[in-house]
Amino acid sequence: MRFAKYDKARMLKETDRVECEGQLGSSLYFKVYSGDKVYQVSFRGPKKQWLCDCQYFVIKAKTCSHVLACKLWIKEHGLPPAKPTG
Repeated sequence: MRFAKYDKARMLKETDRVECEGQLGSSLYFKVYSGDKVYQVSFRGPKKQWLCDCQYFVIKAKTCSHVLACKLWIKEHGLPPAKPTG
């Protein structure tokens, strides 16, 4: 059964499948556990660009459910403390 990407994102966040690895400078790093796969998601602050290594994001260059789940995570938890750069 395929979920609409917004429903899937909500399910990923609500079932604690989004793990924030932290913030380095203005970039954020996440792991998203979906099925038997782990996806790397990042937000590059200076360019305000989200990236995900899933096939959907790479091929279609469109926002995927993993990125949406990370956005929902930030909305609920706020930004993590920044780690110093350098």
